[in-house]
Amino acid sequence: TQQWGVPNPQIEHLILALKAEIEGECPNGSLYGESLAMALAVCLLKQYSYPRPTSHVYRGGLSPYRLKHIIEFIHGHLDGRLSLVEMAELAHMSVAYFTIAFKQSTGLTPHQYVLDCRISQAQQLHQCTSLPLSNVAARLGFASQSHFTAVFRKHTSLTPRAYRETSGGKWLSSRLSR
Repeated sequence: TQQWGVPNPQIEHLILALKAEIEGECPNGSLYGESLAMALAVCLLKQYSYPRPTSHVYRGGLSPYRLKHIIEFIHGHLDGRLSLVEMAELAHMSVAYFTIAFKQSTGLTPHQYVLDCRISQAQQLHQCTSLPLSNVAARLGFASQSHFTAVFRKHTSLTPRAYRETSGGKWLSSRLSR
């Protein structure tokens, strides 16, 4: 049944988060904004649609071939040119079904998976190059160096600079001593 006039904190939170993303010119990337918009659409449909759509249980996730294809696509586009729509089209699925199937296959949402890949790539870059942090951030599709630093710290408990000094610094000092 419809629930008009009933406050929904989840919808309010998603609207505020989406508003902040738009006003901040998508500092967390377009994939994050698309994920927020999709979550908001689902919440709105759950609360205000009539009759409520029947709930589908999706099982099995993506086929191994599709998952491999999507993962290769993600790794090839870590510089920021990623969207849920593109990934869903590549998998020949709707965005909603793709998001569910991807999470079933990987244990992560597409946005979380992309962030993990970007952080992993950043760690590799820190260990084998001396690129400035701003270049690493740009190369991996982060909106800014500060966004990159915040996400990196959240995933590793270290800032990129501290990580470079503890991990990458070993590579750099060994290269300089040759």
